[in-house]
Amino acid sequence: MITRRSLALSFALSLAACNGPLSGPWPPISNAVQEYRLGPGDVLSISIYGDATSLRRVVVRPDGRITYPLINEVTVAGKTVAEVTREITDGYRRFQSDARISVVVEEVHSYRIYVNGKVAHPGDFESRVPVSVMQALSLAGGGTRGANLDRIQIIKGWIDAAGRPQEKIIDVAWSGSRQRGANGKVPAVG
Repeated sequence: MITRRSLALSFALSLAACNGPLSGPWPPISNAVQEYRLGPGDVLSISIYGDATSLRRVVVRPDGRITYPLINEVTVAGKTVAEVTREITDGYRRFQSDARISVVVEEVHSYRIYVNGKVAHPGDFESRVPVSVMQALSLAGGGTRGANLDRIQIIKGWIDAAGRPQEKIIDVAWSGSRQRGANGKVPAVG
């Protein structure tokens, strides 16, 4: 029979277990946010501290750039939020010496994957995070009859910090339920 004392003890232990950050195989949130690289389609909110009229919501164009008042064109694709904040702040300091800029990623749309070949539903898929080959195949409904899963090719494309398109081709051999790249590591698609 459960007593009030045992319930109180289990409640106290539950609270103690929840105290502190969660541990796991994922990186800390602050590192993930700092390391995110902006890309075309992402939606940003940019504002100047102390100026309520300065809030702008901008979409990163396919060329990796945004337009912002007074500083005009800024290349943001391939850069972190901290790098973009610094660049916009430096641009505004020509007009206001103590400018403090805030850049916030409101929506992530730059993780797009395209799955072609012998899959149930070929096409493009949007993800909020990078996906593995297995996840990409799952999004496309899996391989169809005759699909050769021992011969999968990933073509990663991105825009670097200088605004130039880049591409990398990775050959993947499927063995059982784990896919391996040429270097023996499990590659991510996005």
